[in-house]
Amino acid sequence: MPGTGRTRGVRPSAAVLAALLLACAAALGSPPAGAEEYVIAEGDTLQVTVFGHADLATTARVPPDGTIRLPLLGAVPAAGLTVGQIAAAVTAGLADGYIVDPQVSVTVQEYRMKKAGIVGRVNRPGQYDFRGRLTFLELLSRAGGLAADAGAQAFVRRKAAPGGEGPRDLTIDLRALVRQGDLSGDVEIVDEDVVTVPEAGSFFLAGEVRRPGEQRFEEGMSVMRAITLAGGFSERAVTDRLTVIRVEGERERLLEVDLAAASVEGSVHRGDIIVVGTARAEVCYVTGEVKSAGAYRCDRETNVLKAVTLAGGFTDAAAKNKIRIVRRVGGQEQVREHVGLEEPVLPNDVLVVPKSFF
Repeated sequence: MPGTGRTRGVRPSAAVLAALLLACAAALGSPPAGAEEYVIAEGDTLQVTVFGHADLATTARVPPDGTIRLPLLGAVPAAGLTVGQIAAAVTAGLADGYIVDPQVSVTVQEYRMKKAGIVGRVNRPGQYDFRGRLTFLELLSRAGGLAADAGAQAFVRRKAAPGGEGPRDLTIDLRALVRQGDLSGDVEIVDEDVVTVPEAGSFFLAGEVRRPGEQRFEEGMSVMRAITLAGGFSERAVTDRLTVIRVEGERERLLEVDLAAASVEGSVHRGDIIVVGTARAEVCYVTGEVKSAGAYRCDRETNVLKAVTLAGGFTDAAAKNKIRIVRRVGGQEQVREHVGLEEPVLPNDVLVVPKSFF
């Protein structure tokens, strides 16, 4: 009757045994993409036990060649396989002339140390060590969570695979994952991943809205959504059209937007200045790094200094030597760069005070 003792068959040569084990591992194949089971790599420490054969128990750290050495079998493939696949390969090797119906268990005694980086708009950016499995949310927690100005997406840059395949970069929807709790986007972080969380950026609203000033940018935002964030139109607003000042390359463009058009959806860009006009023609608009951005009465005596004063003065971040005036003349936009404090400001002008980065 078959038992669990060792057999007395002819022992195969080391070369034949190695070929058998490699063939078995190859036949088992790699784990499917996204599989939950951990894949062994160099530096992991494995515990191999054979039921009823304490003398065959082995603890081995996976060396650079990816194999572990076991009694009777010699070198056994380990790197790139799961513990289940390794156990199956060892079982097949022991059953071929050594043990009748061997019962093999393989566990990870100690995971290798791995590293992943996270940079950008998190509270504690840096490189973090980990063992075993690590998800994006766990890494984000180690990094102190998202900063207040974090954008709506994160990007995972992944090292190229050993087989020469390009890196499989990932995009994470932070709005769905963090703010809506959709855990389907909580991807696994692997060794040497670098996660980037960009800044959300901002845009400005000026003119006849209830709360003019800077607003947080979100991808896909419509103009009407932007106006809602600013409290909606004021009583004096022209509600069927508005002007958008948009930086394209190294110049600014004035865009007239028809609020009844379907194309308005998703039309806000990072850095836009949205100007809601008024039926009164004697106003100008002051936006950017001033304390109270908005629409202010302009007359023939209004200059840059007076307009900024009406808007509460400069903020500490204002680039006072880079003030711009955007003006429409004969249906064409005209941008006056680096204007001085005595420069006249005309009705319907948009005075832009940019932020200083020094």
